Amino acid sequence: MKLGSVTKQPGERVSISISYTDALDAGDEVTLVESCTVDPAGVLTASPSLVSTDRVRVWIDGGEDGVIYKITVTISTAGGERLEDEVFFKVRAV
Repeated sequence: MKLGSVTKQPGERVSISISYTDALDAGDEVTLVESCTVDPAGVLTASPSLVSTDRVRVWIDGGEDGVIYKITVTISTAGGERLEDEVFFKVRAV
């Protein structure tokens, strides 16, 4: 699911929080962040962590001015679901 777009400066370190409350069945919970990829790879980094049974936080750092990065986060749930979300980051020096 595409979650949205965010603009940041190259030197900023920001975080996004992804809530899975509405996506989870009753009694299900997020158990693992399977992957977190950045496209194009290289200058921008994304570091995910599971902060609760229904929420993932991803720290975004760096990036090159004028580049739009797609960050894809894939999680697994105790009930066997695999969910994938995308956020786009436009890096712009002000």
